[in-house]
Amino acid sequence: MDVTSASKLELYAQCPLKFYFQEVLRIRANEMVEFDRTRWLNAAQRGSLLHAIFQQYLSETNENGGVHDYERLHRIREEAIRRTQMEIPEPSLQVMLKETEEIRKDVDIFWEGEHKRDSKPRFMELALHELEEDGVFNVELGEELVLPLKGYVDRVDEVGPNAYKIIDYKTGNPRKFKENEYFSKGTQLQHAIYSIAVEQYLQRTGIDPQAKVVEAAYYFPTTKGQGHEVVRLQNRRDKATSLISRMTMSIQQGLFPPTHDPHKCTWCDYKDVCGDHSESMKEKRNEPANEERLSLLLEVEDYE
Repeated sequence: MDVTSASKLELYAQCPLKFYFQEVLRIRANEMVEFDRTRWLNAAQRGSLLHAIFQQYLSETNENGGVHDYERLHRIREEAIRRTQMEIPEPSLQVMLKETEEIRKDVDIFWEGEHKRDSKPRFMELALHELEEDGVFNVELGEELVLPLKGYVDRVDEVGPNAYKIIDYKTGNPRKFKENEYFSKGTQLQHAIYSIAVEQYLQRTGIDPQAKVVEAAYYFPTTKGQGHEVVRLQNRRDKATSLISRMTMSIQQGLFPPTHDPHKCTWCDYKDVCGDHSESMKEKRNEPANEERLSLLLEVEDYE
């Protein structure tokens, strides 16, 4: 299949029709810039700012022998906030001051977590695809399954001899990352795909020929997430390969039905085009003819 990312496969699991509109037809919603007097930074801007602070702090910490220093973090945080203030105009001084104080609290949550962490950060913003000349990292998932990947890994920590853990920063709410849902019907694949990819990256580059990624975590170092960390032990490689194989085969067969869960349509950019197809899909997917046609997709839903 074409160059992809974990997020694209997760999108397909959420709603194949949305994937079709976005990734096959390349239809994009018109971007509208709306002035919001109540917000300074949107979610993406705030996430990028926090990521930049975390990355710079950990990089400088590694350069200083791994010794943590709150004053260093404070300096990096304030410099990053000042740069952002110069780049992005605030709607009002009051709004900007409120949000900067929230960002400072988020960074304090990050500090509390790092100060207690036993693992050693080795790589930040690891660009897997930059290893190859064509800008594509081919993840070998099996003898006949290779996933062409482009993507960045927020962080890779060393947890023991030849043992690693990947960490993905999240600035939202951890509610959807349930402890008992490993793959969540294909909508949470990032941990599995990037664990395999990082392991193969470390081996191919010679950084660690015996590297093994044993854990992956979704980490919420913000006030909203309260430093919560959802850890997935990487001990289901066969199931991950089987799941991804079914999803890629389904895409290649041109199966792009709408989701059967109307709740997923609430914030969809294609809602006006799709209409109420998700409602009718509830019954259609269980019809004998469709059940056979959609068998690969229905199997994907068995992967909790």
